[in-house]
Amino acid sequence: MNFKKLILLSFLIISLPAYAASKLKKSCGVLINSGGDTFLFYDKNGVKEFETKKKDQRLMSKKYSCACMSYKSDSKEYIRGITKIEFVNDNVCSRQKEIGRTYVSEIDRTGQGIPPENIDSDKGNKLYLGYDNAPRLENKFFFYKGDVTTIYTFEKYGFTFAKFGVCSLDGKTMKCRRYYESGIEKGRLSEEVNYAYVKGNYVEEGLHVLYDKNGDVAFIEIKNRDYKKDKVLFDRYPERTKRSFYFS
Repeated sequence: MNFKKLILLSFLIISLPAYAASKLKKSCGVLINSGGDTFLFYDKNGVKEFETKKKDQRLMSKKYSCACMSYKSDSKEYIRGITKIEFVNDNVCSRQKEIGRTYVSEIDRTGQGIPPENIDSDKGNKLYLGYDNAPRLENKFFFYKGDVTTIYTFEKYGFTFAKFGVCSLDGKTMKCRRYYESGIEKGRLSEEVNYAYVKGNYVEEGLHVLYDKNGDVAFIEIKNRDYKKDKVLFDRYPERTKRSFYFS
């Protein structure tokens, strides 16, 4: 192989991943209004999130809508570049067995959101959008797919809602991530914690990690359902009091 062909081959090998990552993706799914700047897009492949850049223009006033989107993304969780959004009939989404039916919370006499009565009878894949959940008036979105349920929580911060946490549970175990809700570090990972299902409750068990606002690891421990057997592996700031991650 001559030198010119070798250079060309090397260029193609290096360029291929970048080309694949930037390839335009098209999909139809449920577009969800979190109550803040963040939107969720749920299609047959799972949940992705993105933020609107134009603060003076609303993407949509509805709580959710079925939409077909064209976008570029090299991440399983985030959409970086949207080229087109087309709102379509809700049946386009509900007919997809990977998505199923969408349920929205109802308002009780106190003004708080409660699940509709018929949601438990639906045993298939489904989506539940819970707005104004008591007691902290959070927006919680439940994505039921097979044996796994993914939960996004947005807490009220000032006059808007910011992403607080994401949990994934399969009935026996649950993994959760918490995020910073304000400032330049908004959206950065703050905490990771694992749970085990024990006698009707989820208790902390397994790896527990805290992160600084700059993204550095600040604390690592192994949690045990018997808290007396907890084991600290790393503590950057031993003088600080450790805060607890809560799930509701």
